Amino acid sequence: MAPRSSYSRVNRRLQRMLPFIAVGVALTASAFSGVLGAGATGRWIAPALPTLGAASMILVFLRVMAWRSGAIQLTDRPLPRGEAGELARHDTPYRALVESAADVIMLTDTDGACQYVSPSVTEMLGLLADDLHGPGFLARLHPDDRAAMQEFCRATILAAGVTRAEFRVQEAGGSWRLLEATARPLPPRQPANVVLVLRDMTDRQAHEQYLRQLAFHDPLTELPNRSLFMDRLRQASTRSARNQSAIAVMLLDLDRFKLVNDSLGHRAGDQLLIETGRRLRAELRAGDTVARLGGDEFVILCEDVTPVRDAGFVAARIVETLARPFTIQGRELYVTCSIGISLTTPGRAAPGDPIREADIALYRAKAAGGSRFVTFESHMSMEVEGEGEGEGRMDLEGDLRHAISRGELHLHYQPEIDMTTGAIVGMEALVRWAHPTRGLLAPREFLPLAEETGVIIEIGRWVLEQACHQAAAWQAFQPNGAPLVISVNLSARQFRQPDLVAQIAGALTRSGLDAAGLRLEIAESVAMQDVETAVLTLQSLNRLGVRLAIDNFGAGPSSLGHARRFAVHTLKIDRSFVRDMGHDRAAVVVVEAVTALAHALGMDVTADGIETAEQHRNARDAHCDHGQGFYLGRPASVAHLSHMLEAGRLPATDD
Repeated sequence: MAPRSSYSRVNRRLQRMLPFIAVGVALTASAFSGVLGAGATGRWIAPALPTLGAASMILVFLRVMAWRSGAIQLTDRPLPRGEAGELARHDTPYRALVESAADVIMLTDTDGACQYVSPSVTEMLGLLADDLHGPGFLARLHPDDRAAMQEFCRATILAAGVTRAEFRVQEAGGSWRLLEATARPLPPRQPANVVLVLRDMTDRQAHEQYLRQLAFHDPLTELPNRSLFMDRLRQASTRSARNQSAIAVMLLDLDRFKLVNDSLGHRAGDQLLIETGRRLRAELRAGDTVARLGGDEFVILCEDVTPVRDAGFVAARIVETLARPFTIQGRELYVTCSIGISLTTPGRAAPGDPIREADIALYRAKAAGGSRFVTFESHMSMEVEGEGEGEGRMDLEGDLRHAISRGELHLHYQPEIDMTTGAIVGMEALVRWAHPTRGLLAPREFLPLAEETGVIIEIGRWVLEQACHQAAAWQAFQPNGAPLVISVNLSARQFRQPDLVAQIAGALTRSGLDAAGLRLEIAESVAMQDVETAVLTLQSLNRLGVRLAIDNFGAGPSSLGHARRFAVHTLKIDRSFVRDMGHDRAAVVVVEAVTALAHALGMDVTADGIETAEQHRNARDAHCDHGQGFYLGRPASVAHLSHMLEAGRLPATDD
């Protein structure tokens, strides 16, 4: 046991070293971890650490800080030579331990002026200790954080316990690092008042931000995901109820997006989704939200919807924006979109209801042919009441897959007439489904589902075979005249089938129909999705001898230049122009110009959707070659149309 005089001497030394006891308490375990594997000193200290108690660890910092600061003496009098040598021998590893700590240890006064900083500041910030002494530390703080740092130091004194805060400090290279400061006050009447342990949180903060981004944003488009959208919808609903304002939820789906993925690959599809997200953001206000729910489905939230900023106006602008060509992998692609809109008045629905309503409206938009928007109405919900919408679609899909084998599909034909003579020059094959429980379904009620699920391939082949055989039978009515042309629509999936030409050649051979008696109609939007591939496919079909037509011409972004490259024989003017000719002079000018240019390029023109005598006269005055529509003849059965063909023309019209 040490002599009592020696014990008293050490006790007096410890009391004079109390400020540095606080330093040891403030230091975290990480202060030691940085040195455990650092060089020979670390290897020397590491085995001893498990044997050190808390008091011994504190003494590490007591000795080192006393040695470094010179603020106190270890004894009241010079120590005997042997005792001084023993202290010096032990101080060396203790000092190495503190100076090798990964975290920075700093002593400051009440105003944050630096009195001491450990050498690890060089590794953390690229600065020397002298750069931070005195006012140097405050000068390196971000201007917005300096006053807060000084207040933090003063608050630490008053708290008399451990406090924490975060500050930005400029490193030697000029960039800003985020540091977490853990502080503890020192006893009064010491040269320093606060001990800080500084830890670099910059990388951790960046990682946390990255994780938050992953949790609430779509990684591909960087748009908000479903979770973040639903949170914003809940907040918007609360504001709507408080401010008595309306909100609109728009569910958007790219038409025929799968075609891009299947024909050009998923990388092209991803690029298309990214560009779509950018265009949507550009069309919306800063306070609106556009999110990606998955696949090619996006959702938009607009608050404070008023007549001045009607949701339909926004949706129409988005449809127009996405109809512009995309440049993907050096190709010019054209896509369209369908939008379902749900308008929510204050306090009307809980979050989740607007999504369902927008989804119902979206399905209606796609069923109507896509490239449009539909606003939800209450009767739409009543039509699916009692039967889950998803279940209804699944049941319909299952029935559709068996419709051909059960003999439930039938073809009706709509006549196409010569605008000058009134003679029937062609028939368009239109499929109908005699569903066992739902009754006779029109194409718009099941073909979008068939296209989505791929059943359209089988249906398309069946329609082609049936139409070719019927056309061959009808040729007997015109043995000496021009052949009656049967038109068959090709869906997007059919058009991209690699054996399409072989399918058509086989149908012609089996039916005995001359190739000139078959016209294939391709929607403008389908042909424009991949112009180069469309040109090659249409050229192959042309060599087969069939006639080709671009359907819905003018509804999308194509031009007569594209039509010339496609080498088609007929342009079918979109029904929207025919409808507007009676009251919109611009529509008349467009139809007349398209007709004149088409004739100059060797094409004929069909006016589609003629429903009134006025539209019939307008189309004829615009020099359209052929016409089609309810006014000239509704789709009818084979038996009914056979009687018409025997007469050679339709019943007389009233104009």
